Amino acid sequence: MERLDINSAPERANIEASIHFARYSVATPFVKNKRVLDIACGEGYGSYLLKQAGAEEVVGVDVFVDAVNRATRSFGGTGIEFTAADATTIEDKFPPEYFDVIVSCETIEHIKDPAAYLQSLKRVAKKDAIIIISCPNDYWYFPEEHQRNPYHLRKYRFEEFQHLASSVLGDNVNWSIGTAVFGFGSTSLDIERDYETVPDSWMKYNSVQGAYLVNGGEKPEFNTENCSYYFGIWNAPEITNGAAIFPISMDAYARMVHAMDGTLLVDERLKVDTLHQGLTALQMEADTLKADLRKTRLNYQATLAENELVKERLHVFNSTQLALQAEVASVTLALQAEVARVTAERDQMRVGYDRYLRLGGLVPRHARSLIKKAFRIVRGNPN
Repeated sequence: MERLDINSAPERANIEASIHFARYSVATPFVKNKRVLDIACGEGYGSYLLKQAGAEEVVGVDVFVDAVNRATRSFGGTGIEFTAADATTIEDKFPPEYFDVIVSCETIEHIKDPAAYLQSLKRVAKKDAIIIISCPNDYWYFPEEHQRNPYHLRKYRFEEFQHLASSVLGDNVNWSIGTAVFGFGSTSLDIERDYETVPDSWMKYNSVQGAYLVNGGEKPEFNTENCSYYFGIWNAPEITNGAAIFPISMDAYARMVHAMDGTLLVDERLKVDTLHQGLTALQMEADTLKADLRKTRLNYQATLAENELVKERLHVFNSTQLALQAEVASVTLALQAEVARVTAERDQMRVGYDRYLRLGGLVPRHARSLIKKAFRIVRGNPN
C-alpha cells in the first residue's frame, strides 16, 4: 500500500496499520518537548502520533495539497500544523537549523534528486538534530530489475541507501531494518475502552511500555535483503528499536507455528521437486535436441543424395539435349537435301510438262484422241 487511507480500512487492516505505525514508533522516544518535522506526512496520522508522544511542535509537510488539507481537517490544532511543500526545497519554508527532530518515512524513493533532498533536510536541522529516514526494500517486493512500484522513481538496495544518505548526513548513524516480528504480549480485553482511536480513522492503538526484542541464541534469518525497509537514525545517543504489533488468538498462533515448522520441510521438498523437475526438463530437452539432430542428419543425407540424383539427371539431360541437337542438325541437313532433290526433280518434270503442253497445242483435237486411243491399245486397255 503506497499511502494509508485513514478514512477507509484496507484489506488486512491490522498488518497495514502495524507496518505504518512501526516506522513512527522508532521516532517517538526522541520527540518529547522537541520541534519535529514530519516530511512526506501523507494524511497526517504519523504527525499526530509524534505529537501524542510529547512533541512540543510537529510540522507535517507533503507535496500533495489534498493530503495536507485532509491532514489539517483531521489532526490540525495547537502544536501540530500541516503545509504543502517540495521535500527538495524545504529550506525555503523554514529557517536554518529550525528542527530538533526530522522524521522522513518512505520518501527518498519518490525523489528525483535524493542528494538535494537530503541537503535540504540537513539545512533545516539543528546541528545535533535526530534525523530518522526509512527506505523501502523494493527488491523484496519487486525482485526482478524490470519490476517496480509504479509510484517509486527508483529501487534501493541497502548498501545504496546507506552510501547515499551517509554521504550527506554523515557517519554518526545507527542502522536497522524493518521486518515482521513474532512473539507474545499482553493486551487489554476491552479494545473499545482501552485502545485510543486515531481521529477520523479506522485505526486504534495502545502505547506499549516495557517491551523487549529477544533472541534465544538462534541465528537470525532476517537481513538487509529479506526485510521490508531500512532505517538510518543519525545523532541518536543509543540504538533504538520500534514495533507496532497486534494481538491474535492462540489458535491462530498455533496455526502459524505449525506452518513455520512445516515450512523448512516443505521448502526442502520443493527444492528437491524443483531440482528433479529441472533435471527432467533438461533430459527431455536433451532428448528433443538429439532427435532434432538425428532428423537434421537424415535430412542432410537425403539432401546430398537428392543433389547427386539431380546432378546425374542434369548430366543425362545435357547429354540428351546434345544428342537431340545433333539429330536435329542431321535431320535438318537430310531434309534440306531431300528438298533440293525434290525441287530439282520438280523442275525437270515441269520442263517435260511444259513441252507436253506446247506440243499438245500443235496437235489437232481429233488427232490427240486417236493418239490416246492408240496408247491405250498398246497398254492393253482399249476401253
